Amino acid sequence: MTGPGAYREVSLLDLAEKFPTENAARDWFETIIWPKGERRCPRCGSVNTHAASHARMPYRCRDCRGYFSVKTGTFMEGSPLSPRKWVFAICLDAMRPKGISSVQLHRGIGVTQKTAWLMQRRIREAFANAVPQAFDGAGEVDETCIGAPE
Repeated sequence: MTGPGAYREVSLLDLAEKFPTENAARDWFETIIWPKGERRCPRCGSVNTHAASHARMPYRCRDCRGYFSVKTGTFMEGSPLSPRKWVFAICLDAMRPKGISSVQLHRGIGVTQKTAWLMQRRIREAFANAVPQAFDGAGEVDETCIGAPE
């Protein structure tokens, strides 16, 4: 379905079902950070890594001997918040065209308003620095059709 009715907002219930645990959120971030399933050290780029028993850094690089997690080298680095709270913050902020206020976010995920504001700042900076994908196919802008066959 395309057109005005195509946009569907994700509900909090949908998010809670998709990410019921911290492990589900961590696994989702892993598929984004390491799309081919090849875990890489964010410091040296080596694939010579293994699971570690560290409480907050579950992986270790055998080459540079550093510990790392899905947060290392991302906008979440240095944050004590769980990956699940980050997933909820990203989804809640991104699912509305103008985002949500930090007050709404703090109520929605149970952090202080200052923390919510800082999270939004990091998320928005990360998306602003993302490399845009090439546009392919037909597009509609203000009732103007561009590139579609007539």
